[in-house]
Amino acid sequence: MTKKLTRTLAAEDAAEDGGMPADDRTTCHTHQSWAADCEHRHQPLTADRLLAEAAEEDRRRFLTAEHAAGAFTRVYDDAPELDAERAAIEELMATEWPRWSGQEDPGPRRELMVRKAAAADREWLRSRTPAAQQEAETAAILLSELDRTEGTGPGAQSPQWQGSGGHQEYVRAQYRLYYSVPPGCADPCDDDPCAWHQR
Repeated sequence: MTKKLTRTLAAEDAAEDGGMPADDRTTCHTHQSWAADCEHRHQPLTADRLLAEAAEEDRRRFLTAEHAAGAFTRVYDDAPELDAERAAIEELMATEWPRWSGQEDPGPRRELMVRKAAAADREWLRSRTPAAQQEAETAAILLSELDRTEGTGPGAQSPQWQGSGGHQEYVRAQYRLYYSVPPGCADPCDDDPCAWHQR
């Protein structure tokens, strides 16, 4: 690192702390280099990156004492009450699943599989029984296999979901995305805002 780069980094760090927009920098604080030299290392924001970052956040939280208190599962904080959600899923499985299974559009059945896998994950987090863990893992694998086969889940091909606990992390990431951008709605939504975003 040259003296000029060191001085410029320090000056721009101070200027940014004082309110200068980060885009006005000629240096990169992250890589401690000239911005032009590391431009190729800054990848665009994509759904895959958002999911990967969310999964990494969950993984770090899992390794802290905060996880024991259940804070790491905040993705489910605004979810419907678990027993009511499971009852709704069972009703949809009985009444709608046969019809959805015959459709080319995987959207409706995928939505139900996301909800089913998330409900199983929540049950395991609540009970911590081996049977609940097995059910959660099975539902998570079915969802990830559907997404890899149909191409319906952002980031489904990423190897990060294949490690220990990865399938359930994938469920949490997909559930977060499901409630952030509902099926059939673009982001930003065309209706600006749509009925879902007005909730």
